[in-house]
Amino acid sequence: KIGNLIIRRECLSAHCNVLSWEQVQRLDRILSETIPIHGRGNFPTLAMQPRQIVKVVRSRLEEKGIGLRDVRLNGSAASHVLHQDSGLGYKDLDLIFCADLKGEAEFQTVKDVVLDCLLDFLPEGVNKEKITPLTLKVNPQSCSLSARSAQV
Repeated sequence: KIGNLIIRRECLSAHCNVLSWEQVQRLDRILSETIPIHGRGNFPTLAMQPRQIVKVVRSRLEEKGIGLRDVRLNGSAASHVLHQDSGLGYKDLDLIFCADLKGEAEFQTVKDVVLDCLLDFLPEGVNKEKITPLTLKVNPQSCSLSARSAQV
């Protein structure tokens, strides 16, 4: 694990540190930058700001009664926020939505919400009704949203 940055409203742990102003600015740039997420096969490329997907997923999960403990920026993007001079930059953006799920039904709800959110970011003219979890090759064992080399 290169880096892990937890974005939450309050810090309840001794493992949390306050970001410097420069780190906050780097985080803001990462969350504001429009990134392409290239689909597999014929799935079109999505263009979105990471803060948009965080906002939409969080609000839709809360509408379904699933609260998030926190949202984490992980990997090289988090390391870039914490240590800009590492020389590595970042080539992927891993967002982790942490929730307490009580069972399979809530897990399925999370997968459905994430898929619906992705569909909302499709370019105009794409027939959303023909896109299913099978089209996206959703792994039934995980529900992660990762833009690795801009790939879902």
